[in-house]
Amino acid sequence: MKIYIEFLSWASLKTGRSWMWLEVPGGIKVRDLLLKELPNALGQDVAKVIIDSILNGTLVVLVNGYAIPSLDYDLNDGDKIYLQPLAAGG
Repeated sequence: MKIYIEFLSWASLKTGRSWMWLEVPGGIKVRDLLLKELPNALGQDVAKVIIDSILNGTLVVLVNGYAIPSLDYDLNDGDKIYLQPLAAGG
């Protein structure tokens, strides 16, 4: 199945791209996509920065425009993942 990933703000600068499509196995969870598929597509070093930012809360994962309850969220063919920095300001 195919999953669309969009890298917003500094994540696009780090990855060198704004978006990508990934061909992944059916029944994959967000966690597996991040830990297994993303490193293959972007390289270990870049993927590690993205994953670490998600785990420490500075990068938020949205699926089809909605925040997900956990990284164990099941993905479906054609889902759109947005990796967005946590908004802050005043």
